[in-house]
Amino acid sequence: QRYAMSAKPSIIEAARAGTLPSKVESVRPQQFLQGFVKGVAEYGVFVCFLDGLSALAPKGNLSNKPVASAADLGFTVGQSVRCCVVSVDAAKGRISITLKPSMCMCPDASFLKSLLEQQELLASASAFPGDAEPSKLAVGAVVKATVKDVKKAGVTFTLPDGGKGYCSKAALEHAKAAPVAGKSVKCVILDVNAATGMATLCLDAGVVAAREGLKDA
Repeated sequence: QRYAMSAKPSIIEAARAGTLPSKVESVRPQQFLQGFVKGVAEYGVFVCFLDGLSALAPKGNLSNKPVASAADLGFTVGQSVRCCVVSVDAAKGRISITLKPSMCMCPDASFLKSLLEQQELLASASAFPGDAEPSKLAVGAVVKATVKDVKKAGVTFTLPDGGKGYCSKAALEHAKAAPVAGKSVKCVILDVNAATGMATLCLDAGVVAAREGLKDA
């Protein structure tokens, strides 16, 4: 089995609240959803939710102004977005959404707050000494990482090979113990960003134990 994991606060919070759909039957028009950009084409942007469920925002539903191509608007794969459902065709498994700012405003600013927290954490993780090297450790590896800094948005780490990593606050819920600056903790490498060399880490005790079990098998 293969699992896709996310450290995005907006996705984790939506999943906890039960508002992140995994089936087209659970989606209804005028519903507001959190998701992430799965793909960008000239004709629109694909947004993904749970279990591979995705929706299309046609280029006419991306901006309050006319656009020639969806690619001109700067959407990037993996970007967190808030969308509004326009229509649902359950028979064909199709969901149409809009990403127009005027249609997707969040009244309580919770989505903006989660994005700012994520940016703060990534900025902190990027503020390593200039000689810090991108991690060359394999995705899925269990390592002992040293806690560099504990912030409101999450925790940054120094990896055994000198690389850098982070874990968002929302993803720390099932950690074996609360991270303390200067201490070493066991974690699993979920992903390494090829552009920044930054690793996304998982401290979930169950995940760590499962990966160690596979290594010893």
